[in-house]
Amino acid sequence: MSQYHLKNQVTQKTKKSHAVRAKKAKPTAKNGMSTELARASRIHKEFIKGFKTFHHFSNGQVPLISIFGSSRISDKDTYCKAAETLGMALASEGMSVLTGGGPSIMQAANRGAKKGQKRLKPSKTPSAKANQTPQSIGCTIQLPNEYKPNRYLDESMHFHYFFVRKVMLIKYSSAFVFFPGGFGTLDELGEALTLIQTKKIEPFPIILFGTQFWKPFYNWLKDAGVPLGTIAPEHLDLMTLTDSIDETLSVIQSSTKMITAAKIAR
Repeated sequence: MSQYHLKNQVTQKTKKSHAVRAKKAKPTAKNGMSTELARASRIHKEFIKGFKTFHHFSNGQVPLISIFGSSRISDKDTYCKAAETLGMALASEGMSVLTGGGPSIMQAANRGAKKGQKRLKPSKTPSAKANQTPQSIGCTIQLPNEYKPNRYLDESMHFHYFFVRKVMLIKYSSAFVFFPGGFGTLDELGEALTLIQTKKIEPFPIILFGTQFWKPFYNWLKDAGVPLGTIAPEHLDLMTLTDSIDETLSVIQSSTKMITAAKIAR
């Protein structure tokens, strides 16, 4: 075989190989559907894992309180100190604390909960079963600039999808406390308010801690939303603004729904 024919044969094989690879790489409706089915399966698995992790809170024997807030505020800030104090007060009263499991506000609340476990009042001491004692829990999320779970967690679960994580942060909780935060905190606040407003969950307390931070937001809803009719005046009553740990604890304890876990309607 001449060098010309040999070279031509190799060239033809190379072209055919490239064509086959290109055909395999080309997206098709079938491949697209397979990708969506795989994503749906992953979402389903995250939900099931979350339900298995948190189902024991559905009996309400140990109330679960969700604390939301920024991951960027300095640990020395007064808001972080307040979050730690609140976490400690809740745990000492026999309540578990649930956060996003990250740094800053979340870490402070979890750290306080761990301290509060040691100060659990005798009258609030439940049975020795693990699922009937106050716990410090975190729901972490996979992010490009991923943070590690803080070291004050008795139990944690890692999520890929924000919306699955948000269901777990809300579904099993008996009250929601929002410290200053960014878009993520606002998203979680909007979710909780919407679910209560539309009666998808029971009207559990929503506490906005830090009046200097939250008052402008509240006033915007009152001065812009209410006159336009996008928000009913009574829906503003869903939120309690405070700077007081004692008031926060009192609102939570006085809630008649305190021992009933939030039920998201199906």
